[in-house]
Amino acid sequence: MLRTINCLLLLLLFSMTVMAAEEDLRAIEASLVNTDDVTEITTFIEAGIDYIAHHVEYDLENELSFQKAALNACGKLAIDRNTGRMDFAKSKKLAREYFERISVMLKNKYENNAYALLMIDMKEETFYLRRSPDFEKQRDALDRAERQAADLTAELAVISLQLKLDRARNIISLQLDKDENEKRKMKRLLYEIIDFPLLGKGKEYESKIEDIKRIYTSAAVLLVSVANVNELKTLRLYPFALVAVNKTFPEKGKYISDDLPEVQRVRKSIGIWLAATASNLREDNPLKKQLEEILKAMQAGIL
Repeated sequence: MLRTINCLLLLLLFSMTVMAAEEDLRAIEASLVNTDDVTEITTFIEAGIDYIAHHVEYDLENELSFQKAALNACGKLAIDRNTGRMDFAKSKKLAREYFERISVMLKNKYENNAYALLMIDMKEETFYLRRSPDFEKQRDALDRAERQAADLTAELAVISLQLKLDRARNIISLQLDKDENEKRKMKRLLYEIIDFPLLGKGKEYESKIEDIKRIYTSAAVLLVSVANVNELKTLRLYPFALVAVNKTFPEKGKYISDDLPEVQRVRKSIGIWLAATASNLREDNPLKKQLEEILKAMQAGIL
């Protein structure tokens, strides 16, 4: 009879906790931190996990805070009732189980949020380094964190470039470009986009490269539309943007060059490869003549 009553009380406590969870995850965390009762600790941890699993609104800061509190509570769960001593192996095992359960849920919830995934992966990296040493898992977390950081950097770059382009367009929309100060401001914004080191960043912007090229091309066309001949003669654009400029302003495109240091480095590398490859081919190989023609066209500035 007593066991039945205890079970009913436990179910009631769990139901009340879940109701509280729906209101506020911080309330569950506070209850978890302030109890030493093993049954209550387990109930509060499970209630928090249930909250994270079903709460659709983004609340990463509180969710990570709860995850940390759950790990700390594992020490209380591992205390031997007879000796009063902590079973460190059990504590470590429970902490890893709860940590990984919560991490999986958070990754699923924030699968399209680069910043959130970066924060989660950084927590994992620290956990597998210090709390539950596992250097293979730590390395996996580091790899993921680096990818997320690169995606986030690229995403922020796109936002920054788009804001500059929109600001320049806004000056034209408001016809503020008739004011010399506003016109200089507009050109400065466009030059900042044009000066973006597109080819010099390796894989850092790879995930957003098409978005960056789109903004770059739009800025190039807009800049050419308001630039004078002297400005055009000093303007250097990437080849993909120059194609769009020539289609829109063919009479102005003739003044613009794609003689960028990054482009020249790439062309030089390609030229060296073409020359080396062609020299290793037999004279009767048709590919040798084709490579040599391409190399001559590059040297003449046609390509």
